[in-house]
Amino acid sequence: MLKKDLLENYGLQLKVLGTNINCVTKNEMQYIVNWRCEHGHTSFEHPACFKRDNHQYIEKIGAFDIETSNLHANWGAILCWYIKEINAKIIEGECINLADLRTGIGDSRVVRNCVRTLRRYDRLVTQFGTYFDIPFIRNRFLIWKRRLKWPENFPEYGTIYHTDVWRIAKNKLRLHSNRQGVISESLLGFDIKTRIHPEIWEKMLFGAEEEKIKALAYIKDHCLKDVIPLSQNYLILRPFIREGRTSI
Repeated sequence: MLKKDLLENYGLQLKVLGTNINCVTKNEMQYIVNWRCEHGHTSFEHPACFKRDNHQYIEKIGAFDIETSNLHANWGAILCWYIKEINAKIIEGECINLADLRTGIGDSRVVRNCVRTLRRYDRLVTQFGTYFDIPFIRNRFLIWKRRLKWPENFPEYGTIYHTDVWRIAKNKLRLHSNRQGVISESLLGFDIKTRIHPEIWEKMLFGAEEEKIKALAYIKDHCLKDVIPLSQNYLILRPFIREGRTSI
């Protein structure tokens, strides 16, 4: 059976399994289709068994978002980041803290831990990340790598794939705005994310310690409430795209 025929017959089921059908060969597809678990069921009948035993065919996908002090990486800093695994309930992330500011290390700890976490994923899902999140984290990492002589490198071309929900919405939906909140309201019927209040970001940068703590708590909650609907929007829109090997 040709790969085209396999895709026509099993394309939807393969996507449900979490398999990137554009990144597997014909022989690998046939293996997935013909696979049987210890209970005698197919991968489509017992997807949990298949995922348990065949991690190499399952992309680890994370919905990723950052919050920053301003819009330019050579002047700003990463205040917070979160990543939610698409096929699990796992959410990872952290914020800059007062110790980082007192000791003068800035966002270097947050940036390094963020990139180390990203390396564990095969694909990142973002909202406008093509033009903001990915370039920002890359720039911040390269700046700190130069200053602190880090031995590791930022993930190079082709090592992590990228899907931008903003781009999908722009091409596949006809909305008055392609902001995440608008996409969520259209696809989910609600939007849980909190609003950006400039005064909160100002207090984080210039406020007293107590103001900084409260501002950081709000920013952390804001970032966390971004990755949850982002992952939901992605799963709804995923069947309408051919997810290729666009690199971060």
